Amino acid sequence: MVSAGLLLVACGTATEQDSADSAIAATEPPPLLSGEQGLDLPPNDGGFAFIAQDAITPEGQAIAELASPELAFTVQQVNETLIMPSVVDLTFGEGIERDGEVVEGPYFAGDEIVFPVEFLLDTQEALAETGEFTDDEIVQTTIDTGVFVALHEMGHAVVHHLDIPVVGQEEDAVDYFAVVMLAATTGAEVSPLEPASVVLSAAESQDAGAVEPDEASYWDEHTISQQRARNLVCLAAGSSGEAYQLIAESGEVPVERLDRCPSEYVNTLRGWLRLMEGNYHPKAEAEIEAALEQ
Repeated sequence: MVSAGLLLVACGTATEQDSADSAIAATEPPPLLSGEQGLDLPPNDGGFAFIAQDAITPEGQAIAELASPELAFTVQQVNETLIMPSVVDLTFGEGIERDGEVVEGPYFAGDEIVFPVEFLLDTQEALAETGEFTDDEIVQTTIDTGVFVALHEMGHAVVHHLDIPVVGQEEDAVDYFAVVMLAATTGAEVSPLEPASVVLSAAESQDAGAVEPDEASYWDEHTISQQRARNLVCLAAGSSGEAYQLIAESGEVPVERLDRCPSEYVNTLRGWLRLMEGNYHPKAEAEIEAALEQ
């Protein structure tokens, strides 16, 4: 599996290159939002509300302290991009109970996204068991995965509250929503490798936690983890010329698939952005419409 660390290391240098191979340059997707902060948004009763509860265990407190600001910022960015018709809470905490049971994994239900700290702890453990990551890489990959999964669950909320049509499996569709929102809410001053590194972190976590598929796996509403992870790697490769080049150099993605990744990414990007038309904040809408005309 292609490492997100590959892109993180390159973030400070790849954008300084004066030239690139013409085939790589051809992979550049259309530019998106500038990521301007403090948008003067019109009054609106809807949106995502981040609710952080206290963690219980020392391990939970440690990861929650790092993840909470990143999740809150992600929620803010989505709220500055999309207009939602009602409030959807994103509750983040440890030992969260619903229907008399402690929640173990993130999920969306009606007007709430529940995001248990336990999911991040399990992600840390799965990454550590591979023996392929340093302690710092495990923490960063876990936080990035948390951001991606929060966007995934917000994608479910967007589908249901905005009545977005879904052709195919919704679980795959909201993975792609997460990829698109990472692109749409990343500031111009940030390296184009940063959204790709978050997507690759999610792919690594999917792969680390994957088990040998059985009959139940084939009936599950989620795509098998191993393929889901590789689909995310392809979208990461297609998200910028720099990401494409570094992933290509890793030699881990078959050339036949890699060649299709830029078009897969652009189709995913334009598809989701068009589906959400009419639901953008005014300042976000102008830049998104400009990107769609590219």
